[in-house]
Amino acid sequence: MLGLSAETENFDTKKNELTRQGFMDLNLMEANDREGDPRDLWVTLLSMGYNKALELTEACPFVIDVYADKCKPRIKAVHMEPCSGQLEKAVCKSVLSKGDAKVMDGNENIIVHTHKCDTWITSVIENKSGDKVIIHINNELSKNCINNRGLNIFAVEVAPKSTMVCQHVMPLNERQEWIYYCVYSLIS
Repeated sequence: MLGLSAETENFDTKKNELTRQGFMDLNLMEANDREGDPRDLWVTLLSMGYNKALELTEACPFVIDVYADKCKPRIKAVHMEPCSGQLEKAVCKSVLSKGDAKVMDGNENIIVHTHKCDTWITSVIENKSGDKVIIHINNELSKNCINNRGLNIFAVEVAPKSTMVCQHVMPLNERQEWIYYCVYSLIS
């Protein structure tokens, strides 16, 4: 939510912040302003996640439906620190339960779990050994793919007796065919 200014006094607020409806009304007023500078509207649209072609590229709208029989549920958005282990653990657990497991050649204690969907792939490395390992990852033979690391070739260090997310892969262009081909090799 946005903090209030003199310009937003006439819009719905709660706890001194614009409500969703107030935000929508403010932006509708700005869009309908015939004398306004179009650059102001573009600033708003870009900040909402739209690109210059009015495609929503920097935001991911979603809906959450919550049902309860015996209580009044409340949902609160919370910020998860990037270094927090909560999200990492949840992703690893999901991939281990739903993904395909493949033992790394030459070491039965290193397992690569890969969960593939139509629009994304996530791989998790499980290290069952008592020693840390370094795994070399090579995606050069993949076609029309991009990963969260931004590199086709990289290495990851996996602590002993642990799992870690190796990479999330998506098609670079969703309208074209994409081929995921990854080679994992043990460095140490």
